[in-house]
Amino acid sequence: MLENHCKQCLSKKEDCCITGLKRYKLKVFASKEEVEKSGFPEGFEKIKLDNIQTRDYKKQNYDLVWKKIFTEYKEFYFLKKPCNFVSKKGCKLGNEKKPFICMIFPADFNLSLKRIIYDQKETDYIPCKAKNNYAFEEYLKNFKLTKEFLFKRLNQYYEELKEEFPKAFK
Repeated sequence: MLENHCKQCLSKKEDCCITGLKRYKLKVFASKEEVEKSGFPEGFEKIKLDNIQTRDYKKQNYDLVWKKIFTEYKEFYFLKKPCNFVSKKGCKLGNEKKPFICMIFPADFNLSLKRIIYDQKETDYIPCKAKNNYAFEEYLKNFKLTKEFLFKRLNQYYEELKEEFPKAFK
């Protein structure tokens, strides 16, 4: 059974989004619109990244839009650590205000394909429409999400990023 990962981080007294999985030890990216929507911009920081900090994004080829964002631009918003939105009950922000990356965790996404990806085994990427829908359905249930809501938010996120980082979408 999947857990409330914000609660899990809080109970371990670790920074937000540290779950023991190497790939999740990155800072949590947020769009400018997500920062404004949160109602608490102090919970985010704008950081200018250098080539070393963005090299992992630049090397990946499975999402070319995401790669272009980190190739074409240098300044980004990230959640401050430790996360200001974590409470004993989990995240204080609802799914409408929570950064998209936080909201879909532990699922992933691909901007180029406009797809939500659910990683059941932490190594095998399983697209939402794959044969093994049971695990994805369990994820939706445990996080009180619907497919419709997830894809609506993915499309909103895509448009937010397209407006903020237009060169990456050409």
